[in-house]
Formats: sequence, C-alpha cells, structure tokens
Amino acid sequence: MTQAPLAAPFTIRVEGAVAKYERPVLSASGARTGAWERGEGRVAPDGTLLLQGGASGRGFHYRARYEGKLGTDGEARFTGTQDWMLDDRDFARSCTIEVRR
Repeated sequence: MTQAPLAAPFTIRVEGAVAKYERPVLSASGARTGAWERGEGRVAPDGTLLLQGGASGRGFHYRARYEGKLGTDGEARFTGTQDWMLDDRDFARSCTIEVRR
C-alpha cells in the first residue's frame, strides 16, 4: 500500500532517562480519527532513543517502533515502522518523524 506522507503533531517529553510520546492517529486522507498513538523508551547517555508504542481504534490497531537521537539543539529525527492491522489486512508503514523544540 503506497500512501502520501501525513503530517501530525508529535509531542515527546523526557524526564530523566525516560521519554514518553503521543500523537494523533490520522486516516489515509489526513483526517484525525480520534485515536492517539502513545509510547515510550529509554534515553541512552549519548541521546540515542528507541521508542515503542502503538494505537487502536475502530477497525484498526498497530504497533510502532522508532529509532533516533535527541540533539542538544532540541531537534531530533526518528525513523521506524508501524505494523498495522486494518480491516483484516496486515501491512507495514515506514515513518520518519522530525521534532523541533
């Protein structure tokens, strides 16, 4: 399944070595579904971070995994995959997340 990139707000909060994130889940057309993806991960001393989370809603659920590094300048870039189950179809979606303070 090929799909255009979707832009959604992505909030990440770091307390100590624990990072938690959330973002609204969008439909293929870019509309908000009312569901939220949430997850967390541990921040390594060098800023490397693996986030794992997921979301579920009417007719879908998925697990997400993103890897990246928190920069000292407040910017970060994560790449990863969402493994979806949508209306009895399984598929994976590659994702890129850019975060700016």
